[in-house]
Amino acid sequence: MPRRKSKSKGGRPSRWIPAVAFALGEAVGRGLPLPAAARRARIGRSTLHRWLAAARAGDPAFAPLLKLVEPPFPW
Repeated sequence: MPRRKSKSKGGRPSRWIPAVAFALGEAVGRGLPLPAAARRARIGRSTLHRWLAAARAGDPAFAPLLKLVEPPFPW
């Protein structure tokens, strides 16, 4: 009988952990723009934008990120 392929995508685990979320929230709360907040949290700007895209697409793992970085009222 042939072996089944693993469903695991492999690769590196995500850096989305509470410490990173806290660092992002703190930096944005101090008024830093998103690229500077990403540097403060020690993640790449593209990583932050990929996480934001996942949150906007409805991924529940990244939903708290929208509350951290987006203003409550669209101007």
